[in-house]
Amino acid sequence: MPPTCSTNTMLNLRRPDPPPMQQNAASPIQRVPADVLGCIFEAALESNHWYLHDRGEYRMASSDYHTRAILPPIIVQVCRSWHNVACRMASLWRFILLNLQATPQSIRMAEVFICRSRNAELAVEFWLPENSRDMPKVNSEMATILVQNAHRIRALYIGVASECYTALPSFRASLVQLHTLKFYGRGSASREWIEFLAGLPVNSVGMSLWRVPSSPHEIHSFMGLSTLAISVDLQHNVDESHRLHLPHITTLTLECSGSEFDPHHIFDALSAPSLTTLTVVALHNATTVSDWLGRHTQLSTLRVVGAKIKAAQVAQIMRAAPRLQEFVFRRGLPHSILDGLLAEMSLTNATPLLPQLRHLTIDGWYMFTSEALVKMLESRADSLSHIELVFSPGRMLDPTLLARVQALRIPTLLEEQKNKYR
Repeated sequence: MPPTCSTNTMLNLRRPDPPPMQQNAASPIQRVPADVLGCIFEAALESNHWYLHDRGEYRMASSDYHTRAILPPIIVQVCRSWHNVACRMASLWRFILLNLQATPQSIRMAEVFICRSRNAELAVEFWLPENSRDMPKVNSEMATILVQNAHRIRALYIGVASECYTALPSFRASLVQLHTLKFYGRGSASREWIEFLAGLPVNSVGMSLWRVPSSPHEIHSFMGLSTLAISVDLQHNVDESHRLHLPHITTLTLECSGSEFDPHHIFDALSAPSLTTLTVVALHNATTVSDWLGRHTQLSTLRVVGAKIKAAQVAQIMRAAPRLQEFVFRRGLPHSILDGLLAEMSLTNATPLLPQLRHLTIDGWYMFTSEALVKMLESRADSLSHIELVFSPGRMLDPTLLARVQALRIPTLLEEQKNKYR
């Protein structure tokens, strides 16, 4: 007997088989309205800076531009329509980093992004081709963009010789929000740059140079800064006849561009009574640094990166700064040397190294199954707030010792060293 109409109806109401998971995975988010997508990512922006990357990706970047290359980027693939959604929503553009080759094409692209972002904070990094035939035109057009948006610029990084860029004075007075300023490349410590710095508003606080300022005019230009980074070329002697007195400096970075860094010329002339954070890169002689730290006992954070110094000198630095609350040491040391340092850091000693330490980072352990580390951490379980240990590949902490570290409940980051700049 053929089926009745009602039977056919029941058969036709049978729910179809669900599509394969691969097809179904991307379709729900495609149907999310653009304003809802915007709200989702706007909430994420409350605590992080993001910048738009190609192909619909959003990449989280550090709020501190200088550490952006060190931190591992977190990339989230959202959906195919996200790129267009983000470009249409000005509320998502809180912070924009423009990394430009100062050419006509880059300038046109910069105009589009800056106009779209409305009131977003800007960080602008650009290079100007020194042999470009379009230099006068590019100079003028780039200056126009910077003048119009100078009140929004918090970070400015200029990679161009000062004599090639004549438009600096035209937007200097408008940089009312400037927080970080960096000049690099040929002529980066020339008279033009120093004069540019001297005319900046008083609330600009960051500066990087490729040599130590030595003349009275240069030193006076740095009097109001609170953040300063100096890259030292050892082929040029430091003028020891002038004192480098920086009363408001709280953060100082010293880096060597030569083969070795013996910083006694700098530290002998440097006075920084407000300094709290010091970073020394490529240090080869720690004696002068230790003597200087003994006179600047207010220091709370010390970062030593790429140092080629002996274990005794590392301990010497630690003893010279007993009030350190954060110590970062990014340099591989043999197992035997580390064990000795860690044993001296244990609070079970009568006079331990760094007794007030709260945050410890050691990067580049060559060989490590150290009982000394665990004992030191156990002695400081009530005082340490964070530890970060980066091991050489294949040299991770022994599982038994790792379990003891985790049992201390100290926020801990343990990872293998990657091939990245430190």
